[in-house]
Amino acid sequence: MKALRHDFLTRRQVLTAGSILAVAPCGTVFGATGEAVYWGGVGFGVSGGSDAIEKRFPSLVQALNEWGNFRDSLKLKVAKNYPGGMEDTGGRLLSSMDDPGLLLVFSLDFEQNIVVADENNAQKSLHVCHLYGSCQVIHFEIPRQSDDEVKLAFLYSFPVRVSRTQAIDASKEKEEVIGNVRNLLIKDINDQANSLVGFFGTKLQGKVFKQNAPSKFLTVSKIGFTDSCAKQRSELGLDDLLSEEFFGQALTSSIGMQSGAAIVPFGQTETLSTKLAAQFDKNQAGAIKNALEKFKDDQALYKVNAKVLLLKRSMTDSTAQWMQMNRTTAIRVELYEQFGDEEAKLLFTSIYTFASVRNVAKLLMPRIKEFDQRYFLQDSIALFEKAIKGITTRDMGMLKAMTFKPERFHKEDEINKFADVLQACQVK
Repeated sequence: MKALRHDFLTRRQVLTAGSILAVAPCGTVFGATGEAVYWGGVGFGVSGGSDAIEKRFPSLVQALNEWGNFRDSLKLKVAKNYPGGMEDTGGRLLSSMDDPGLLLVFSLDFEQNIVVADENNAQKSLHVCHLYGSCQVIHFEIPRQSDDEVKLAFLYSFPVRVSRTQAIDASKEKEEVIGNVRNLLIKDINDQANSLVGFFGTKLQGKVFKQNAPSKFLTVSKIGFTDSCAKQRSELGLDDLLSEEFFGQALTSSIGMQSGAAIVPFGQTETLSTKLAAQFDKNQAGAIKNALEKFKDDQALYKVNAKVLLLKRSMTDSTAQWMQMNRTTAIRVELYEQFGDEEAKLLFTSIYTFASVRNVAKLLMPRIKEFDQRYFLQDSIALFEKAIKGITTRDMGMLKAMTFKPERFHKEDEINKFADVLQACQVK
């Protein structure tokens, strides 16, 4: 068996952006920086089978009529942009013949698509699209004994989010929405601003993934609303759109994208379970389920909670033709440190606000809900992006300007603690 294993290892090849990497004598494959990864699969981050997928991702399901193109675009980005390269298995499954290694898995986690009026042109409609995904790098070790379970350890997890607002022909709304979603997934894949795949590629540049260097993790643990804010949301008719899921996904993506910190995906991990299980030559579903539960519940040392306090819209006359719309969003953000079953320790708390002012033509006032949909989504994302950027860069001026009652909540020592945590969870 040992001789067979050695012979197999000497024939392994690694795909990089145009070069072949040699196998280290011990059998572990290294790139210029970091270790090569196996492709672990791509899918939807939801449990419940095809019905649940179609309900949760109606536009993505239709846009991905060429799923292989999306998958291959992701794999190409790994091979080109990740310095360690991607290992080619030649289509075979992983087995006890393989040395411990790294798997990279990608999931589509959340979509939001709305069609709204263009406040600058009553004859036009706009398609607003937000797509969320996440990637995990996982160390695996397959035991020699056939009855033993595979061992999995999560080394890194990062989110990606892309957004686009584009004019559409109202008479071809369905077709153009699906076309826009498809383009946002893979078109112009070398431009991070124009596709999910492109942004994913930029996140891999310069990363170093190593088996013996696991990251510390954050997780968005709880999302809530005050009673008064829940009432405001209902009065605006935005219960479904401004959901706990949306705020959890938005905060998770902002933390990962603005700081580079490793953060546990928000929501389901069905993709990880099914895709990972498909990579091995025997049924490892039980071991994978146990590893995922531990990853979701136990691995994150730092927990972030958020409570939405205010979703307010007011109107004032601007001119005979225009109304001024004032929207304010306020969210409390908290950071906790927790070791195992010990009581969580509060490290940071602050209330951040985001206010916007926009003019809307009075003849479009019957469609005010559409503007609320667009801008409360946009403003909430902007609040998280700005707050996390300010914390990461320790920009006290920016944060103080966003802070509700800064004399009470703007505490520089707590901000520095949060920034230190974000730095500690980064993969260089």
